[in-house]
Amino acid sequence: MPYWYSKIEPLASHIRSISKKIYIPSSQVSIDEMMIWFSGRSEHTFWMKNKPTPKGYKIMSLCERGYTFTFTFESRIMANNEVPSISGLNKTGSLVSYLATQLSDKRAYDIYIDNYFTSIPLFNYLWTKGYGACRTTWTNSALFPSSLKTEKSIHLEWNTLSGIVINNVLAILWMDNGPVYMLSTIHRIKNDEWKISVIWRWLQETSSNTTNAWKVFGNTTQKKIPIPKIVNDYNHFMGG
Repeated sequence: MPYWYSKIEPLASHIRSISKKIYIPSSQVSIDEMMIWFSGRSEHTFWMKNKPTPKGYKIMSLCERGYTFTFTFESRIMANNEVPSISGLNKTGSLVSYLATQLSDKRAYDIYIDNYFTSIPLFNYLWTKGYGACRTTWTNSALFPSSLKTEKSIHLEWNTLSGIVINNVLAILWMDNGPVYMLSTIHRIKNDEWKISVIWRWLQETSSNTTNAWKVFGNTTQKKIPIPKIVNDYNHFMGG
């Protein structure tokens, strides 16, 4: 049975093949979704109201510094049969592995991933295959430790950092304007290795941690302060 996007073959496969031949990504890459605007009728399009392109066809891509190294298509109603299922991973986890394994095996890679994909089982699987991974996550993500979850009514000191290793994956809670939850197999929070000094912004109007953040920022909205390196790296590399 042909794929639902067979009408654009062999062009799509040709573009993907050439893209992988003429460019070698650096060690930091990202995986995220891309939307192609389409206003016609199709059962395979998506509606994502918070995206710059809210309606159209969805492509899952592996990118680095604005270059799309490889990609695959997503449908709202059909599975992509090109993506092999991996025991212990859900559909999105298998898709991340499928894109990652198209990278060269001659270099080590750190992959920054959208939180739509993030889970401890996926990060552990990538770690066993030699890939580092990093991303913000939700507290209801599979195996995320309950001891790191904080109630909205509890306001910790700004820059509070706590972490637990679960199945080779570091899960952390960092208190910024609100709680930030992340997973990583790249970073550590030991000694001074966890922090880096940067100009950081306090979002006063939207902060849920106003009282504690005010103690650090005072009347300013920006200040050079130490923040977790995991947060800085994610902000820098996820836009690949």
